[in-house]
Amino acid sequence: MKSENFSNIGIDASNITVGGGLTHLVEMLNAATPSNYGFKKVIVWASQSTLDQINDHPWLMKCPHDALEKNIFQRALWQRNSLEYYAKKENCDLLFIPGGTFFTNFHPIVTMNQNLLPFEWEEIKRYGFSLFTIKWLSLRFSQATSYKNANGVIFLSEYAKNTVLEVTGTLNGKYKVIPHGMNSRFFIHPKVQKPISYYSIDNPFRIIYMSSLEPYKNNLTAIKAVIALRKEGLPVTLDIYGRGSKNKTNELNCIIKLMDKYKSVKYHGEIPYDSFHEKYKKADLAIYASSCETFGQTLIEGMAAGLPTICANKSTMPELLGNAGIYFDLNNSEDIKNTLKNVIFSPELRVEKSKMAFKKAKNYSWGKCANETFEFLGSFVEKNNQFL
Repeated sequence: MKSENFSNIGIDASNITVGGGLTHLVEMLNAATPSNYGFKKVIVWASQSTLDQINDHPWLMKCPHDALEKNIFQRALWQRNSLEYYAKKENCDLLFIPGGTFFTNFHPIVTMNQNLLPFEWEEIKRYGFSLFTIKWLSLRFSQATSYKNANGVIFLSEYAKNTVLEVTGTLNGKYKVIPHGMNSRFFIHPKVQKPISYYSIDNPFRIIYMSSLEPYKNNLTAIKAVIALRKEGLPVTLDIYGRGSKNKTNELNCIIKLMDKYKSVKYHGEIPYDSFHEKYKKADLAIYASSCETFGQTLIEGMAAGLPTICANKSTMPELLGNAGIYFDLNNSEDIKNTLKNVIFSPELRVEKSKMAFKKAKNYSWGKCANETFEFLGSFVEKNNQFL
């Protein structure tokens, strides 16, 4: 039992605007019960668009600011010059900065690793000599420095933790691995698996890849494998959903048009997060060809949707999927095609792996994530609260 001397926690979400970071913030806070861990009030500083996506709670205080509507440099300047003032004004006993980089002198601070790319040199090299490479190297320095200076760091996977620590060396503060959770709307009991003879060009076997258009996502690898199967006469299609700049979108669509005379591949672009589960429902198999992931949220989503999954044997994927999936060698295009083919021709294998994946995905919940997060955060102010 805790005393009534509860603490306040501030969350700087100034650089949380899209993607997995936003999903984590919204879902984790929605599932949280901060009072169980000694917190009376949670104050969140973020852009208005981010705050609008967070559900209201009696213990939650949303704080927009004009500076947080501006570019990344102005937001960083606000954090450096103003965050400490606002945190002290709201009597915060702790700051949680999930974006990974901080410039404030306030302490104690807990931060979070949500982007592994800056710590994977082989992946950075894919961007060549470009502004993106400068960006990733800058983040490598700023985040490594922040992790060293933080009182605590949260990692999303063992793989991410080990990869970051190889760069930073021993951290000065505590750290803990706390995986993302999974919204219940994604859980769909595995469907009946049918032989490939059931499918046709008009009723194809649908493969899905939830993936942004980044080099490490290896979209072209997945596309080539599906086109090769279609060339052999298999009635398969590939649907790709995810963010992509205008240039990358145009480039991919041009490649698909040139390579895919069968019209078996379609890139749909970015879709609303709350419609993801509907796309998984329509699919028969998930492919995951990424070579760099801090966690692998869409991998878990496909597992929760009861989809048999074939996956690159890289990064965090074996840690999350375990023996519930079928792996391929990203460097061997023939292996990728044959792995797909073997799974498609074996409904028994699809039944086995889809049930295993569905069961394994149940290990991930936002309630569990929120509880472990606030328990870890509470450990930094426990002495102040004098827990009984």
